[in-house]
Amino acid sequence: MQCEIGLIQSENRVLIKNFEAQDRDEKMVELSDLSDYQLQLLLFNSQNISDEIKEALLIQSKNVPIRDINDFNIQTDEFTNLTIDQAREFSRKSLNAWILNNNISLMDELFDVSTHLKNLWPNDRTTFFEELWSLIKNNLGSSELTIIYNDIIKAKKEGEKNKLIQSKVHGKRKGNPQETNESEKKLLKDLSQSFQNTFEVLEYDIEKSQVMISAIIQKSPILILAKGVKMTKIQEKLLKLLIESLSISVSYTHLRAHETSA
Repeated sequence: MQCEIGLIQSENRVLIKNFEAQDRDEKMVELSDLSDYQLQLLLFNSQNISDEIKEALLIQSKNVPIRDINDFNIQTDEFTNLTIDQAREFSRKSLNAWILNNNISLMDELFDVSTHLKNLWPNDRTTFFEELWSLIKNNLGSSELTIIYNDIIKAKKEGEKNKLIQSKVHGKRKGNPQETNESEKKLLKDLSQSFQNTFEVLEYDIEKSQVMISAIIQKSPILILAKGVKMTKIQEKLLKLLIESLSISVSYTHLRAHETSA
């Protein structure tokens, strides 16, 4: 398991250390390039923090757990000498707290999130799935996530028909829209009979920390493949609620609007 932790050194520099590597590899990178790295934890020192760093932390908090190094009762100069067990424990505790906070935020904002996504669905399917990818990744805290779905290529010429294709959003830190490969197309086809319910966990391998979920959004099947997952019942139920809300949010929005105007 990867255990790579970053420590903000200044407004523009971050020290990244891979505690799993035999040579305990470390490197200094630009803060603006942090999105290129798959960190398990980002640390900062609250005793030496500027407004610029606070702003950067707010942006990074959407993708990675962030903690004050003082929470762990260690000094900045002790960071590189952490043992692998210490690094793993700090990462585990921070990830669990981050996932919990993400789920609480989603519960609080579920209606607004669902309405926003539902408005994207008919006009910008790619952005819809990019944002859904981020929500699911943060809900599960997965190290790698793939969403496979049906997409439509609209006809460019009169007389041509729209073409149904399979696309995916895949990534570790950021979701990237891509074409599906043949094995993924076959997987979606082989599981076609599994799309009976709006949301269903088809497979959860606890030892491998992998989960496969089938879902239906607006009568369209999607397949969710997540790695590095320790899924709880709360996460599962909230994710199910999110998926279900995407099929009822339109009518619910109209109902809310009607009640407001009454």
